[in-house]
Amino acid sequence: MKTIYLQRPDYSWIKFEFNSTQEIIDKCTEIGNGVIIGDEVTIGDWVKIGNGVIIGDWVKIGNEVIIGDGVKIGDEVIIGNWVIIGDWVKIGDWVIIGNGVKIGDEVKIGDEVKIDLYTSLFASNLYQYATSAYYDSNKVPMIQLGCYLRTRKEWESDFWNNPGEFPNDPTNEKSNARLRAFKIASTFLDLIKPK
Repeated sequence: MKTIYLQRPDYSWIKFEFNSTQEIIDKCTEIGNGVIIGDEVTIGDWVKIGNGVIIGDWVKIGNEVIIGDGVKIGDEVIIGNWVIIGDWVKIGDWVIIGNGVKIGDEVKIGDEVKIDLYTSLFASNLYQYATSAYYDSNKVPMIQLGCYLRTRKEWESDFWNNPGEFPNDPTNEKSNARLRAFKIASTFLDLIKPK
């Protein structure tokens, strides 16, 4: 016996019991072929599940979620609303995926991971070194450019801290690329500024 819970528009839940996964597929037209659904799975409204997806036990899937083909979801995973999961993604057990998160194809997520929307930026191709931006636990904006991790305020007061490699020269392309990376990181921090 398979049990799933579907959420109504008034946010109350209705329990459905089926003898097989095929019965679930027949009732829920947005579930692809060859899907395996574990026990006690909760599925919200407007969910589209691709072909060959395997969903573990006690999984909760929010509203308006799209799950690509070949995805494997472990046990006790919570997926928020408006989430998009690409093809061939592997999600471990006890994972929490927040609202609005988009996960690309062929991603592997380990056990006990929490993923929220726009909590940090990491880019390896904005200039020749890695760039990251986030708010620390004290809500201080932090930016990393290459090996330098500093507060945003420190960067703003002394951006040209490495004149040997990145001189303050508007004709130097390496310096301009570094400045663009800083501006992108700063814009990202402005967009996610905590209250």
